[in-house]
Amino acid sequence: MYRSLKLMHVVGFAMFLGSILAHIVTGRAQAGAADPSFVLYARETICLATRTLTVPGLILVIGSGLGMVWLTRGELLRQRWLKLHIALAAAIAATTVAIVVAVANLTFAARALSRGGGLEAFVVPEAVERYAGAVNILMILLVAGIGLLRPRLQARRVARVAE
Repeated sequence: MYRSLKLMHVVGFAMFLGSILAHIVTGRAQAGAADPSFVLYARETICLATRTLTVPGLILVIGSGLGMVWLTRGELLRQRWLKLHIALAAAIAATTVAIVVAVANLTFAARALSRGGGLEAFVVPEAVERYAGAVNILMILLVAGIGLLRPRLQARRVARVAE
């Protein structure tokens, strides 16, 4: 069961990372567009990636992580690196919520733009999306590094002590 949860954790993380790539590429393609219908299409594509990859991937990562902790009866929480991993994951989840709200607001702004509205509705959500997204990517890289490297380093240390 633990291995299945670990696999789900990795799959959820891949979904989450994939959604970020889709978000960045589509956002850059739309950045210089003069046609409001293309801006709307790009924003709806980002919104779709958020609904189908970001949110489910995040739920899968959090759910499988909690499942692994539960299966070990909290034993995992004795490891300091995992406490940092969990704290960063909570910060990533909170930042992701802000980004998801910004994505929805940008989609609404794009719909208004396609109906002849102005660009003022883009200012605040674009800033939230840009800066929260950058912070999120840095935290994701940090949490991934901790999750991948720390267990390996700890296993090597235990092996050396056992020799």
